[in-house]
Amino acid sequence: MNLRIVFAPALFVAIASFGGCQNACQELCVELLDYAADCGYEVTAQDLTNCKNEQRNVSEVDLQICIDGLEKVEQPATGEEVARVRITWTCEDIQTNVLSGGGDDSAAQ
Repeated sequence: MNLRIVFAPALFVAIASFGGCQNACQELCVELLDYAADCGYEVTAQDLTNCKNEQRNVSEVDLQICIDGLEKVEQPATGEEVARVRITWTCEDIQTNVLSGGGDDSAAQ
């Protein structure tokens, strides 16, 4: 039996905080999947686990890309401070690059 659990964005933050030490790319996993949930996509705990596992050992270059994606910037429409990736990526980018396993994180720059 295959059960898919849909998480609210706040629950992702709570789950991610139990993960111990994380690098910036693993933190970006949390941000991206939270964003995916905000976009209305179904996201599972397994999606988070898979992303974090894939980002466990990243190069210094990739790590800097992730740090840049997490940088807080002002969202033009609302003035709210959000992670840069929420400004540079659309919901469609999230679906293509994160949920479809595309993994192209160059848009986070």
